[in-house]
Amino acid sequence: VYFLSNNNKESNKAYELYTYQYGDQKLLNISSESSEDEETGDRYISILLKDTLKPNFSYSYSIVKLPLSIKDNDRSTALYSIDNDGIISIEATHLSSFSMMELYKQQHPILSLFLRNNEYYKSIFYFFITFMTEFSVSISSISKQDSKPLLQSLPPLSLYIHFPWCIRKCPYCDFNSHQLKQDLDDQAYIAALLGDLETELPHIWGRSVHTIFIGGGTPSLISAPALEQLLSGIRARVNLLPDAEITLEANPGTYERQRFAAYAAAGINRLSIGVQSFADDLLAALGRIHNHREALAAIQAALDLFPKVNIDLMYALPGQTLSSAQQDIDTAIASGVHHISAYQLTMEPNTPFGHTPPPQLPDDDLSADIESTVHATLQQAGFEQYETSAFAHARHQCQHNLNYWQFGDYIGIGAGAHGKISSAAGIERTTRSRHPREYMQAMLFDPQAAINRYVVKAEDLPFEFMMNALRLTNGVPTDWFHQRTGLTIAQIQHKLKLAVNRGLLDADPLYLRPTSLGKRFLNDLMTIFLDE
Repeated sequence: VYFLSNNNKESNKAYELYTYQYGDQKLLNISSESSEDEETGDRYISILLKDTLKPNFSYSYSIVKLPLSIKDNDRSTALYSIDNDGIISIEATHLSSFSMMELYKQQHPILSLFLRNNEYYKSIFYFFITFMTEFSVSISSISKQDSKPLLQSLPPLSLYIHFPWCIRKCPYCDFNSHQLKQDLDDQAYIAALLGDLETELPHIWGRSVHTIFIGGGTPSLISAPALEQLLSGIRARVNLLPDAEITLEANPGTYERQRFAAYAAAGINRLSIGVQSFADDLLAALGRIHNHREALAAIQAALDLFPKVNIDLMYALPGQTLSSAQQDIDTAIASGVHHISAYQLTMEPNTPFGHTPPPQLPDDDLSADIESTVHATLQQAGFEQYETSAFAHARHQCQHNLNYWQFGDYIGIGAGAHGKISSAAGIERTTRSRHPREYMQAMLFDPQAAINRYVVKAEDLPFEFMMNALRLTNGVPTDWFHQRTGLTIAQIQHKLKLAVNRGLLDADPLYLRPTSLGKRFLNDLMTIFLDE
């Protein structure tokens, strides 16, 4: 492949040097363009990188001009090769020099360029391809790339609202929930929530809210008028999209059809019902306050009233057999819901079950068999496993949870709520005081006393991103790592290579996606991205 023809009279002519393809998809085109300095007569070569994935964007960069000493009848050539590590070597003859300072000033973050001169005046350029959709260059041999995150755009924004009370706390639950010991003053709590939301407004000006999720606790204890007041107050304070998904968690033990109908009228368009099991003996072992008849009645009413309905189901329960697990999942599918979240019961620290595990827990082999049965049955019924524990029919995925897993932003209000907000300054995490009384008092007199904010360190962002994104069956586009962390993919290239070599991460350069093995050993995959 030639930089130039065999004479130096053809100026401003472009030559294609290299095009990298993945299957039929072109990823990167490297070309050169020659020009001549009118004063000195020196020839210059501009090497250009072009991203072919997004033709609507200008991703062509003139990386460096290479002065060439060309004599008549001489030919300047470039030979290239690519090895198994994706390193392209280009050897160009008749190169005299080039400006290292010019490269240093550009500080493009995606490729690393090294120059090596020998006595034959040959130069070898190593382009470390990182398969991003925005290509640039850094000179790592001159200075270390600044690792401070730089966000070019903001991700979608959601709103999470925590309701911290329940009728009776379940022995396996480690959420911030508190047993309700007196009548609920939901009006006072709604006022605290709206005051809390107002503290976040300066951090989200101009942004729209795509989804709302009201979790707990048992949010279905909220009266319908209080819920309507809450949603009206939210709409008055933020730009809530007209088609926003608004989810409320409900306990079948609090089911009243009239209450569900009022929730739907207030604007709830997705109900998530905590069923856990359809077997009364297993429900009793879990400390649940409902029975299977109440669960089925709540599901049927929800399907009549709400466009989208989810049920939570747990497996590997105390005394559960493979047969009873099969019966549970068959009943869930037969109920007619289009989204099922299926979780294995875990013994969490600081819970009664964590302190004293219940008797007759399935062993590891039986638990694995139950999980395989649950997953296979759901898939045979047309449910797609789009996340580690989430199964849905087409167009019924939970948009709010997808935003979490895709490393989107979310405001978190309510006692014990967590939030994540991105800005040009970086990514900020927020937490609220956990105890409801302390939280409500602070929101009344000194809201900032109940809120803790901290900026996520750059070295922690890769793990935080992967901890969410790799839960998704199909992963996320590779360029989202840069878009949503402000870091370049080059900064974790060695960890990506390690994950691929271990068979845990798909080798497709366009997606960050776990393999089948990676899904089974997800914790092992995620820990690769912990800060060293």
